[in-house]
Amino acid sequence: MDHQELINLLPLAAIDWLDPDETRQLEEHLRGGCPQCEAELRAWRETAAAFAVAGDPADTGEHLWQRLEARLHTEAAAVHSLTHAAARPRRLTNVGERRASAGWWQGLAAVCAAAAVLLLVYNRIIARQARQAEVHQLQQLESLSWQLNDLRSELTAAQTETDTLRKVLSERARLDRVLMAPDLQLTRLGPVGPAHNAGGVVAVSHASGAAMIQTFGLPPAPPGKAYELWWITSQSGPVRAGLFHAQQGRSSVAPASMPPAGQRLMLAAVTLEPAAGVDKPTGDMYLKGVVERE
Repeated sequence: MDHQELINLLPLAAIDWLDPDETRQLEEHLRGGCPQCEAELRAWRETAAAFAVAGDPADTGEHLWQRLEARLHTEAAAVHSLTHAAARPRRLTNVGERRASAGWWQGLAAVCAAAAVLLLVYNRIIARQARQAEVHQLQQLESLSWQLNDLRSELTAAQTETDTLRKVLSERARLDRVLMAPDLQLTRLGPVGPAHNAGGVVAVSHASGAAMIQTFGLPPAPPGKAYELWWITSQSGPVRAGLFHAQQGRSSVAPASMPPAGQRLMLAAVTLEPAAGVDKPTGDMYLKGVVERE
């Protein structure tokens, strides 16, 4: 950069708005010795410091912009008067006219230089404001994205809970229909072993072709485990009747298989088994009850 271009960078150097390459070139120029640039840079820094003390330091660039704008207006007014003096084109014949013409061109050059600096500072201010706006928008988008993800998670949880409640209501409605059947066969289940406060009933209706089990007080099954209902007959022993899960503090309702036809039922029992179920009981028994005679 030439000397004038370096002078134009001094206002930006005063508020540390130069690019690394511009900073390097200006520092090399100042180390080479330039009283004019040193004096003007010192003046710009004093101005910037005064603005920072008087108000918000973030507004220093805008204050310098106002100072440059005032300087531009002052120099423009001076050039305007020179323009009127040289409004009529004529041949310059004496030294005074040549000097006046030279002064007019010097004034115009000063206005152009001030305008160039003014535009440079203005572009830097606009660029900084654009970056700040972009960062703010990105932060808003990120916040909205997190909120949207939270809403999606809440919606998924609500849908899961709704499906669970719908299933529970459906099972309870089936239980009510079995309990109201005229051929109801009811087996009351009492606690055995670990669950001292548990209980339940098994309802069977041959006319409806449905069987349901309702339990309460059973602890939730550990991971990989489930409760299994068994029909215990005199001919075949234990026969699988269905798997179900228990919920803490709630009663559980689940469908069950009909008792084996043609066999004499003796007991109904609930054991804790692997989640997929087993063909014969292997786990601890939690509930047991004697089947009522028809």
